[in-house]
Amino acid sequence: RPQMVRALDTVIANGFLTACLTNNVVSTSEPENERQVQVRDIMARFHHVVESSKVGCRKPEPRFYEIACELLGVTPQQCRAALHAHSV
Repeated sequence: RPQMVRALDTVIANGFLTACLTNNVVSTSEPENERQVQVRDIMARFHHVVESSKVGCRKPEPRFYEIACELLGVTPQQCRAALHAHSV
């Protein structure tokens, strides 16, 4: 998803705070494969990453989004979302 990464870099370069909200499960796979390394490097660009497996709630629960706002120090009204879907 190079276009999404470029868009993220542009948003950050323009001074916006960013958070990635992800419904996930704890991964125990070792060693990291190439895709996992790429994902880790992209996730490191965000100011905060909110992972459902760590915070105890998931999208679309309102609390999940509230946690992101709290971490960023913003109100929901100050936020915008960029969404993507995985192909199955």
